[in-house]
Amino acid sequence: MGLGLMIYGLWLLKKTGECLLYRVYRDSKLTRKDSSLLGGFFTTIDQTARIRTGRVLSKIDTKDTKLTWADFDSFLVVVATDDESEGERVGKEVGKQFAEAFGEALSNWDGNTAIFEAFKEKVDALVKYHEMELVEELNELLGTLCSEDENNSR
Repeated sequence: MGLGLMIYGLWLLKKTGECLLYRVYRDSKLTRKDSSLLGGFFTTIDQTARIRTGRVLSKIDTKDTKLTWADFDSFLVVVATDDESEGERVGKEVGKQFAEAFGEALSNWDGNTAIFEAFKEKVDALVKYHEMELVEELNELLGTLCSEDENNSR
């Protein structure tokens, strides 16, 4: 059994609901939806949670997918994944890099998403890096478990 990519999709959203960019890594019911509609939906959920609870939304666990939110000053990163801790790590890293690259530009943003196109490569590289890191961690764990089994059987 091969280890698949743990991340289904990633959305960078302005807190006012506009989808700045999105990436799809694995087909799912969620990733087949319109990114603009999802952007509005995700930010509505985020704002509703803030108003009703006074707290920042960090995750939603659905039957098929775990959604994690990374909150930044003027934008959100939402990651759909199988593993919420992986989604949290990727969301924070992508958001940090996006803030460094575009934090100032967002305050005067004119609605043109083309300025974010080049950042898609950065997002893909970060996701791939985290995927490889996860594979290495699992291989190390499996190696440890196999060593323990060999020692116990002697």
